[in-house]
Amino acid sequence: MSRSAQSPTRPKAHVVHSTVKVTVREAPFRTFQALRSLDVQRLEQAARAQFEVGWFESGCGQRIVHAVVEQGRVTRLELEPCSDVVRLSPELKSLVQAARKALKPGRGGGLRKPVALKSFLSNAQGLTIEVFGCFTICVFGYCLSCCFGLDDPAMNECTLTASTS
Repeated sequence: MSRSAQSPTRPKAHVVHSTVKVTVREAPFRTFQALRSLDVQRLEQAARAQFEVGWFESGCGQRIVHAVVEQGRVTRLELEPCSDVVRLSPELKSLVQAARKALKPGRGGGLRKPVALKSFLSNAQGLTIEVFGCFTICVFGYCLSCCFGLDDPAMNECTLTASTS
């Protein structure tokens, strides 16, 4: 068989292990100003209700956080999903786990769920979301934005985007 008729050979792949400095930043959380004008009495009387608390800036844009109210208490926080979730390789999973560990919430007086609606809203402007968190890892011109620790494990996800800086 002539050389041109043979199937093309694949180029050799090599794995190189190297230590790379990676910067991990918490995604900022911002509350909506509309929280001030919620009808608290109506929400407290509802068997079940939901309202938007604020948002995380992540790789897929603004990820809105919703508070779920049941019988006058905030019982759960939910995060809107991204549409362009990436599947993580074992190496990236390891990096994401290290980032989560580095960004563990500090000890202290954060609100724990469930919490009375009035108590939740009285602290909303200075709210620190410890139930879950979003963070961004940037390296080599790309950023991996991840959100973890949600009530629904199916919502634990990461997106990959080109770096803007």
